[in-house]
Amino acid sequence: AKALGHPEDARRFEREYADFRATFIALLDKVSAKQGGAVPPSLDAGDWKGTDWGNLLSVTPEAILNPFDPRVTATLQNTQARYQEGITTYAEPDDGVFLHHYLTIKNTLTELVRGEQHQAIRELYAELLHTSSTHTGFEYAIRPWGSRDFEGNIAPHGWFAADYRNLLRNMMVREEGDSLHLFSAVSPEWVGVGKKIRVTGAPTCFGKLSFTLEMPATDTALIHIESSFDHPPSEVVVHIPWFLAAHGATADGAPVKIVNGAIHLPAGVRELRIEWTPLSSPQMNYERTVTSY
Repeated sequence: AKALGHPEDARRFEREYADFRATFIALLDKVSAKQGGAVPPSLDAGDWKGTDWGNLLSVTPEAILNPFDPRVTATLQNTQARYQEGITTYAEPDDGVFLHHYLTIKNTLTELVRGEQHQAIRELYAELLHTSSTHTGFEYAIRPWGSRDFEGNIAPHGWFAADYRNLLRNMMVREEGDSLHLFSAVSPEWVGVGKKIRVTGAPTCFGKLSFTLEMPATDTALIHIESSFDHPPSEVVVHIPWFLAAHGATADGAPVKIVNGAIHLPAGVRELRIEWTPLSSPQMNYERTVTSY
């Protein structure tokens, strides 16, 4: 409505949204209080509250609640406590509990926004553990620690493919308001001398972007950025992997600050140089995950 020059329609829609949100949040507060502070699957009364789904979407793809709202934290903790084999479970009345493959990714996407990198990578490998020989996914019907038979729920599943691609994309590049975030979570397996992470021609809300991370030495990282923004973001935020401690950084030769594990850059920066050292050497990769299983 704003883009088409209808300000009165825009104001009407905004009033309607504000009215709906106020009603919804009041009900949410009431039912969340009865669920230990977590967001339940539905607002309905009765013994059966439904199964986790929309309640995992309060932060992504659109922030309805603050990422660190206590209800978001409680919901993550509640669902993670019910993980089996590293991924979410899915309950049905009178039919018990199943593994659910791509539902896990809704939590992982929220963890990227919250900066919970380690948990996000744990879930990435748990997802990969449950893919086929060609890394396709399923929906549910597999019993935890069972035969891995998805019965009549035929794989490969399209929504797994979509959500998995979305997860990989957001790990590398994602929008958050007017800012653009790079490397929200990377595996320790991908970073090291002689290794390279490369993203080419990624479409974003601001325009296209390509970037590369490489390490010419054990204590140095170089990130090269090429952008063709239609309308530049207010900043580009580069996240430091949780297993590395950054000691200093320069952007196009000028010193820049490292704040809470992230570097905030102007949109036009072309080269970022980071001096860092390992905090730990977590052994996280696909082969180790399969062996552990």
